[in-house]
Amino acid sequence: AAEKRPNVVLLVWDTTRADHLSLYGHERETTPNLDRIAKDGVVFTNGQTSGYWTLPAAASLFTGLFAHNHLVDFAHFRTKDYSLEVPDAAVTLAEAFQAAGYRTGMFNASKIITDNDSYKQGFDEFQFVGEGRLAGEALKFAEAEDERPFFIVMWYLTPHAPYTPQAPYDKWVRADVPPVNIEGCNKRTGMPEGHVSQCDVNQGVVTLTDDQWDQLSRLYDGEILRNDTQLGAFWDKLAAAGLTKDLVFAFTSDHGEAFNDHEMERAWHNFPYDNNQSVPLVVRYPEGMKSARVDTAVRTMDLYPTLLELVKANVPAGLNASSLIPVATGKETAHRVNVGGNHGGMQWYFDGRHKLIYVSRDQAHPFANPQLFDQNTDPHEDKSLAKIQPELAKTVHTAALDFFKSTQLGVGEGDGVNAEQLDLLREMGYIE
Repeated sequence: AAEKRPNVVLLVWDTTRADHLSLYGHERETTPNLDRIAKDGVVFTNGQTSGYWTLPAAASLFTGLFAHNHLVDFAHFRTKDYSLEVPDAAVTLAEAFQAAGYRTGMFNASKIITDNDSYKQGFDEFQFVGEGRLAGEALKFAEAEDERPFFIVMWYLTPHAPYTPQAPYDKWVRADVPPVNIEGCNKRTGMPEGHVSQCDVNQGVVTLTDDQWDQLSRLYDGEILRNDTQLGAFWDKLAAAGLTKDLVFAFTSDHGEAFNDHEMERAWHNFPYDNNQSVPLVVRYPEGMKSARVDTAVRTMDLYPTLLELVKANVPAGLNASSLIPVATGKETAHRVNVGGNHGGMQWYFDGRHKLIYVSRDQAHPFANPQLFDQNTDPHEDKSLAKIQPELAKTVHTAALDFFKSTQLGVGEGDGVNAEQLDLLREMGYIE
């Protein structure tokens, strides 16, 4: 029999951009508890998600595959035939932990995941839980009388819009700014005072002032502080139960959020700009990874092989993801390429320096509306170089095509989008 393996907790805060955490230098102390936990871990300062909204990002996180392999919301040269489901043929992270003798549980406040059966693969327990009860349910699972080690995923929906921090987490909210908040595309009537649809904002129907954008940012930070307070309480209870010493802990997000960062996307998370792609990424396991801050570009999906390697479990073959341990220990310094796309034909490629976003709708139009950014000189992607340096754009596009081709695995795909999934997307405000 193998020696007892460590317990594992993977914590995900939805819609969390890295630059709004005090762990990453934000001016407000939004994450004091995460900060103290991360002192014993590795903080990746250039963590990139492989999806700019929840389902494709979660699919990459749970399968270790790029979107062009799991095909969640990805359709190359197709506009209608796409899926929102993790393919059955993919070996999920939960299934890999099950195979290693773990009991597996996911406690989730995001209906868009828990209402999709394909994300249940490998979980013994898979619950939709309100955020006020989420940590308690996870703790109950951790403390259950069972000799097997546990693998727990905790997924918070906040700080997803609308941002509604209650006291004392609203301490940064300005009293001199009238009410304002962001709702989904389907919320255009009957909204509370000051609430606006993200589609109206992005389409220029509604223009927000600098003070309103500042207020939204403050509300958002209050939601992050609330999450962090719950994390601190959960961690202290784990510690009191003797469960933190031998615990692998990882923290990340599925995507970021927009606060008037780009003209094409002022609110929400609809484009693969840096404000949506750069997310927090922390791994804490003192026995396996010494504390460090690492600037190398990596992907959130790289957590898949990393967590398995840290507990000395088998890593399935046929992944796009690679373990973070060589990067964390300084043995690997090369930036890791990240790619993605969606069913509308928009694709992106990021090599750690250049970000290329373009539209690839069909064979006749494989490279339309390109945007090219150099993050070395333009970290917030304010100025596209595509028209200024067209040859560079072509060179990066060629590299992108080669990378898509060389990393193709042909895993399979789920069924097409059904009526229930579309209804849920409307309910959450992703579509009209």
